[in-house]
Amino acid sequence: MKKIITTIVFLFFVFNTFAQTTTLTFNSSGGITNSTLILTTVTSGWHSFHISLFTATELNNLKGNIEEIRWYKYADAAYTSNDAILRIYFKHTTKSIVPSDNNAYFNELSGATLVYQNLGQNIDQAEGWKSFPFSTNFSYNGTDNLMILVYFYYPSSLSTGLHFNWRYSTISSQSSSWSSDNASSITLSATGTDYRPWTQMVIDTTATVGVLEQKLSEYNYEIYPNPFTNSATIEIYNSQFS
Repeated sequence: MKKIITTIVFLFFVFNTFAQTTTLTFNSSGGITNSTLILTTVTSGWHSFHISLFTATELNNLKGNIEEIRWYKYADAAYTSNDAILRIYFKHTTKSIVPSDNNAYFNELSGATLVYQNLGQNIDQAEGWKSFPFSTNFSYNGTDNLMILVYFYYPSSLSTGLHFNWRYSTISSQSSSWSSDNASSITLSATGTDYRPWTQMVIDTTATVGVLEQKLSEYNYEIYPNPFTNSATIEIYNSQFS
């Protein structure tokens, strides 16, 4: 029986499950606008629809389970009536720009995964990142581009309207928003087509790291020193090498 010795450097996360979650932040230069994400600019546009797109390169081709999304809200309006509807969908896509026609949102729902739904959504007034942890994690393949679809409806402010402002990055054709009087069709033209909202995504790469752990389980091995900080040595023993 032969022994293979290999050294793993700067891979502490492989053996420490507490270091396998990464937060990706997209907050390049832009401004503040109500023409993105939750688009509620007129008292008749009670239903808001939004699409954002992120390329695989932007996501660092990081394969894993996306488990939370955050957007950065400006300190202005709040909604606290406990009856707003918020739905968030994720999907893989080969598209490189967000379509802006009035059927785009409903067309892109095909093949999308509902990752978050709240039928009693509130959004507070304070400025900062607003977090939406998923009820169903999205398994991102690390290869395709990623499309995010958002629907919002606020039934308790129909007479006064609602005016949220969100921080955004100026990126051409990576975002579209619409508002409408009903939930099943859109009659208003898209706006905010270059205003992609500041976004954070929390992705758990445990599933990816688990591939290595599964491979190691095929062998008899020792890791030392244990625990370790920046590097460790793995000694692998297996009869196939004898």
